[in-house]
Amino acid sequence: MMFHERGYTRRSALRAAGVLGLVGATGGLLTACGNDGEGDVKIRLLNLVTDVDTLTLRVDSKTKVSGVAFEAVSGYAESNGGNLSTEVIAEPGSGSLNSATAGYAKDNSYTVIACGTGTDLSAQVSNDGEGRPDDGRIKVRVLNNVVRGLSYDVYFTSSGASIDSATPTLRGVGAASVTGFAELASGTWRIRIYPSGDKRELLFDADGVQIDSRQVVSLVLYTLKSNRLVNAYLLHGKDSAGASRVIRNTRSRIRFINGTDVVGSAGQVRFSVGGQSSSTLDANFSAYQGVTSGTVTLTAVRTTDGMSLAGSSRTLDPGRDYVAVVYGTAGNYQMVVTLESNLPARSGKALLSVVNATSDGVSIDASVDFSLDFQNLTAGKPGAAVSYSLGRPTFSVRFYDAQGASQDFDGGSSFADPDTGGFKDGRSYLLVVLGQPAARRVVLREFT
Repeated sequence: MMFHERGYTRRSALRAAGVLGLVGATGGLLTACGNDGEGDVKIRLLNLVTDVDTLTLRVDSKTKVSGVAFEAVSGYAESNGGNLSTEVIAEPGSGSLNSATAGYAKDNSYTVIACGTGTDLSAQVSNDGEGRPDDGRIKVRVLNNVVRGLSYDVYFTSSGASIDSATPTLRGVGAASVTGFAELASGTWRIRIYPSGDKRELLFDADGVQIDSRQVVSLVLYTLKSNRLVNAYLLHGKDSAGASRVIRNTRSRIRFINGTDVVGSAGQVRFSVGGQSSSTLDANFSAYQGVTSGTVTLTAVRTTDGMSLAGSSRTLDPGRDYVAVVYGTAGNYQMVVTLESNLPARSGKALLSVVNATSDGVSIDASVDFSLDFQNLTAGKPGAAVSYSLGRPTFSVRFYDAQGASQDFDGGSSFADPDTGGFKDGRSYLLVVLGQPAARRVVLREFT
């Protein structure tokens, strides 16, 4: 169970609202209260929160650990047992703090795991007291700290094992949940993660993960601002001798937008990643493509004659999403590759991003229900996602060309939900502005 808070700036305290739940050693929730003895509980902090400098942990109004950097875990600090206020604070920070209360049982050790972003924090308290297995064995569980993510199937296999016949080691790990421990042989493992019940989309892949005999570990899943891909942190238990560490994903995602004048009778644009053909597009954009992380060469060619239009060499970071936009007209084609932030929308809201893919490369403004939320977007660049209430909005796009033209657009049949005719709960949308004077086009679609 998690406590979850959102909507705070980077330099404000990340505040915990409600009652803080505890993840038991076997994966259940602890409801027993602690003991009031002094120094009979050990607590540490794991920082998996992006967009903050460091984190501080306060328990019972006392600072227990501070200066914990991203993707790092502190040492244990001693605390009283009992029902205690627990605060995770972004540093440098200021302002009053709201506390959540957790029951810390006497003679136990706990890890407070903070995930999310500086404005959308979730935290989970894990009991680290699982006993060690026999020689030649390990114990492993999964803590899914992606609050609004998918359910996952997690596979521990040998390096070259086919996934087709593999059975999940830990199945159906839902958002903000934890599994019980599975006992496996010690040694080197390949860890792969797929959406629950579906092996078509590889979301995480890491080979050569060494876990030595008698270790007790938690595989903590967190997001690096992708709404599909995850990263993992291998957290060792209190009596486990191994070093806790990041297990880096080797997968990234990228989608493509054709904003050129190569449309219709002029042909289409074929995009390739590392020499492998990926998407062929008219004036439109593709779904995300899963690719291997690292430095890749991206190219765009015209289908009619194979002429190269534009290209880019780019390092794709593990577990991240990217968009590649090709725009321009004959003799002046350009490609812009941008890192995206695609956290899932909150309940009762929808997210919208806007990309300027105009052929003539003019800047644009985009308004939603008469609110100018996307201002002066340059060609090839997406605007930061904005959260909206559900319903059917009206869009207006203004072009900074010689005519100063504007275009209104209400979504029409582009919305996939015929019942509401508008944004759907918890979904994300992309509005792409295409074309050149006298032939402007706006495309709106939901994406995953």
